[in-house]
Amino acid sequence: MPITLVTVLELNQGFISYLNTPTVVGVVDRHKCIKKKKVLPLTITQADQGKTFTVRSGSVIVLNLAENPSTGYTWEIEKIDPYAIKLQNSTFSSSPTDGLVGVGGKRIFTFKTKARGVARLQLKEWRSWEGDSSIVQRFDVTLQIK
Repeated sequence: MPITLVTVLELNQGFISYLNTPTVVGVVDRHKCIKKKKVLPLTITQADQGKTFTVRSGSVIVLNLAENPSTGYTWEIEKIDPYAIKLQNSTFSSSPTDGLVGVGGKRIFTFKTKARGVARLQLKEWRSWEGDSSIVQRFDVTLQIK
């Protein structure tokens, strides 16, 4: 009795094709078998101020900015295109010290790109309770999302 080991289905294309054989013992969706390359996140630092980066839709972007929240100054998003970029996380990581209080560290923002186009990512370091007059620095980059 002839046996076909695998029949490939074009499930993602909206149609199914079978081989001309009497028995089918397995089915594989060809589109799910294609291995995807693991894309490393794009890491951006303060040295990248004003630069333009090209990334793919669905990419993860990690932004590291020096911060010392014990002074009251913290980094916050000033402007972002919510249709193109989504904030996933914002954390503060203090610098390793020997028990010193009030030391600075890094504010780490993690974003994910959602749609193609050009988007600016703008942040400000400020004391939010003092308003815009307290802004001590700004940071912005442009993302070309393909």
